[in-house]
Amino acid sequence: MSMIDEMIDKLREMPDGTKISVLDLIGQLGYNADQMGTEELFTVYYALEEAAGKAHITLDASDCNGLPVGVPFIVPFAVRKGRA
Repeated sequence: MSMIDEMIDKLREMPDGTKISVLDLIGQLGYNADQMGTEELFTVYYALEEAAGKAHITLDASDCNGLPVGVPFIVPFAVRKGRA
């Protein structure tokens, strides 16, 4: 099972509205994000976003709209199921 598949499974287990970042999700699955480069983290972020859409899960980071947050994989999002 790929990391992205594991992440989707974990998101499915979370209650709707749970807030988490991709970086935190990586850590919860036992992966060490410190050993991943920025490019790899961007790849994981965009792959998760695409897979979540296919799984009808929205990664809702609208609470951070307009804020200078930097890279997207550190931004907390709310898990919204059935809305992608």
